Amino acid sequence: MTAPLFAGIGGHQTPRRGRTDVWLTPPWLLEMLGGWQAFDLDPCAAVDQPWRTARQHYTVNENGLLLPRFGEVWCNPPYSRALLSRFMARIAEHGRGIALIFARTETATFFRHVWDRATALLFWRGRIDFYTPAGQ
Repeated sequence: MTAPLFAGIGGHQTPRRGRTDVWLTPPWLLEMLGGWQAFDLDPCAAVDQPWRTARQHYTVNENGLLLPRFGEVWCNPPYSRALLSRFMARIAEHGRGIALIFARTETATFFRHVWDRATALLFWRGRIDFYTPAGQ
């Protein structure tokens, strides 16, 4: 696997090649959480997902926002404001899973779907290097 194309995500960095809503979770992070086998569903998988993130994947083609949630859910949602709140509402409603999101603790989305619903929080120190679907 080559080096990540995008280092971190958020207001303090700019992608090197255009904008994207596809930020692949690094495999090492999933391994720290029990591996892809620990999750029954990823409702936000990339269309060309190069590695597994759960036993079953929903992509934008199946509209993972609308399909049912089951079991333990891994959710690395699209980070556009229009979609993030909707995906967070779905995982909070389901109540069984992990969402990888910005630590924007002052936002309405965070208050509504994290502070008021989460049973645990983990704040990662530093930035996470994400991959593109091409593995870069």
